[in-house]
Amino acid sequence: MSGWRRTYLANTLVRKYGILGKVASRYVLAGFSVRVFKDYILARGRGESRVVCVITNVKELSDKLPRVKELAKKLLSKPTLVVYGKCKIPDELIEKVTSEGVGIKFVRD
Repeated sequence: MSGWRRTYLANTLVRKYGILGKVASRYVLAGFSVRVFKDYILARGRGESRVVCVITNVKELSDKLPRVKELAKKLLSKPTLVVYGKCKIPDELIEKVTSEGVGIKFVRD
């Protein structure tokens, strides 16, 4: 996909899906093909597949962690949890999430 098309798609995702679209646009610009669903993103490309779930506060972590693990197992993908914004997560929770095999990323826009 050409550069201008990726940029156009990234801007469209941000406009259409808000915070979820902003995270999805980063994956598009990195060369992944992206499908945005109700509460998660499926990103495939460069020989890997990821199920990405976005949280904006610590309270959402307990709800979305089992969901992203279940979806990743179903779709044979790597589970990834994206913490969006200025949300602070204690180190104990980060260690718990990574010990369960879920990747964690931070997006501070």
